[in-house]
Amino acid sequence: MDAWNHNNYCVPPEHVDGLCACIEALFPWTLIVRKPHLVGYRLGDDLNRGALYLRPTPAARAVFDALARLRRSDAELGRALTALEAQEADLTDHHGIRIASVEEWERRVAGALELARTRPELAVTVVHVERPGDPGAMTDYLYQAWVR
Repeated sequence: MDAWNHNNYCVPPEHVDGLCACIEALFPWTLIVRKPHLVGYRLGDDLNRGALYLRPTPAARAVFDALARLRRSDAELGRALTALEAQEADLTDHHGIRIASVEEWERRVAGALELARTRPELAVTVVHVERPGDPGAMTDYLYQAWVR
């Protein structure tokens, strides 16, 4: 059986500290490596069950800067990116994690809301929360939250 092993993200170097602060505040994951060129978190006791890696690179900074510049100068691109950011959370690219209990899920959502309120410099946003029975809920059993 295939299973996801890890997610790897190429990020601007100056974003690493903020991303790590968010990860460490929102998730009980274990920091397994922190080097200038690699930050890694294990999602559970077994490394084979999943890991997250951040790879700070100058190329990521260059792409980030170019996209910001183009967004300002190209109205069509600016509108397209704004539309992606505004569309329903479940339609946007995302990664889901399974949490052991509804109680733990509620604690995590509350923690994300608190982090968004108390640490604005981290730019955490709770985009949408769905509980069974909520209008528009996808199922009668899924608890879902989208956090950026």
